[in-house]
Amino acid sequence: MRGTARTGHARHRTLRATLDWSYEMLGELERRLFRRLSLFAGGFELEAAEAVGAVGDSEPEAILDLLSELVDKSLVVAEDDGDVLRYRMLEPVRQYGLERLEESGEADAAKDRHAALFVALAERAHPELRGPTQVGWMLRLGQENDNLRAAMSWALSSGDHITAARLGSALWPFWWYRGQHREGRALMEAVLEGELRTPLRIRATVAAAIMAYGQADNEGVMEYMATFFELSDRAGGDAYAEAYARTGLGLVAMNRGDFEEAKTRLEEALPLFLESGEVWTASQAHTWIGTALLLRGDGAGAMAKFEEGMALAREIGDRTGVYNALYALASMALANGDYPRAQDRFEEAMVLSEEMGDRANAAYCLEGLAAVAASLEDLERSARLFGAAEQLLETIGVPVWTSYKPDRTLYEHTIETLRSRLGPEAFEAAGKRGRAMSPELAIEYALAGAPDDPSPRIIAPYPAGLSVREAEVLALAARGLTNARIGEELFISPRTVNRHMGSVYKKLGVNSRAAAARFAAEHDIA
Repeated sequence: MRGTARTGHARHRTLRATLDWSYEMLGELERRLFRRLSLFAGGFELEAAEAVGAVGDSEPEAILDLLSELVDKSLVVAEDDGDVLRYRMLEPVRQYGLERLEESGEADAAKDRHAALFVALAERAHPELRGPTQVGWMLRLGQENDNLRAAMSWALSSGDHITAARLGSALWPFWWYRGQHREGRALMEAVLEGELRTPLRIRATVAAAIMAYGQADNEGVMEYMATFFELSDRAGGDAYAEAYARTGLGLVAMNRGDFEEAKTRLEEALPLFLESGEVWTASQAHTWIGTALLLRGDGAGAMAKFEEGMALAREIGDRTGVYNALYALASMALANGDYPRAQDRFEEAMVLSEEMGDRANAAYCLEGLAAVAASLEDLERSARLFGAAEQLLETIGVPVWTSYKPDRTLYEHTIETLRSRLGPEAFEAAGKRGRAMSPELAIEYALAGAPDDPSPRIIAPYPAGLSVREAEVLALAARGLTNARIGEELFISPRTVNRHMGSVYKKLGVNSRAAAARFAAEHDIA
């Protein structure tokens, strides 16, 4: 062991000496840029380097030449992912640069620039996370997640709670979709310890409360709700604060089984969301109200609210509102024995969830498809999908929604039936195979579809066993729309359209769009 330690120390000394030599060989402007670029965690683009790294008398336009010199000297790595050129430092080099930055006395000013850059990015992304460009913005924030974390950490460590509050208030949808509830809550609780003006404190409290809800902490959520009302009073009445306060009260009531109280509170919140411009959350509120109605036994009222919420979400281009409503509608179809419709809606909801990186919702859709598979007598497949869903939820560590999403009892009953019919050993073996799947493989497996000989209990709503979604896709294809245009019309990805068209061809026994269009005309599918 002592020999290993001596070897490690020797390697460290050699690396340090090499970095010292490389640093001393740099010109003064290159040194300053190198030090400042060490602030970037996980990489950066040229524009970011220009914003943070402009040094001395150099203009931002000069940064490219200086950066190229650092790349040539192997202190910075350039990587082309096909869309944009990104740069990064190897971690030992970055740590060395951070040491030099602290020694230089420039660290505070450079960190301020870095934080300002990523506050601007987060605040630009926030409204985009609620509309048609949300997938691209999720990818962008995911790419910069380490930098966002670093900016938040530096802001909090320096006591700059305003910057930290702005970051967290803008980033909470990203944290939500990515299942970063524990981390997000801890950060926002630290933010709320500082002095903030009432409008910013309201938004920071919303972020903290939503993260608490994501952890299924009903008591914590209730404490935040009381704070919302206090802050609203302090602001002379704030529709945004009161909308979230009533929503929190309603969702906690739903979790506790008080569906009448849940409905009342959520209905109070809906106009407040519209008043405060939170159309995105208003579309979600329709689905939450529908859930309360469903759990009260009002299936017709629930379906109307789910469809209203989905229509509003499609109108503003929000995938999350669409897939939440789709999940609810799929669950209703499953409970009513309409397995083709249930499968179609669970699949679309899962694809949209995966596009957004919302693995929690994708896992719930896996459960739904597992229940559909059991109804189709494909017991092995069902057990495997349940295993995959269970593993994904455990990996995420987020129990959100499970307490009030419809049909939990149905899923639990299905699992017990599977265990009984397959036998404990076969059930556990199938579940183990599901748990061994990666999330990507589990989703691909789920989308492979039902067996070729589905249960005769299924009554297909369209000829040749076409599902509702397949008929919609076929009708648009028959009108001459491309897959991309069909996707825009139905708010699904071209990949999903292609998969549906493949299923249509298989069911119709054709191999061309023209033949499928003839079938649509002959059977009045429009």
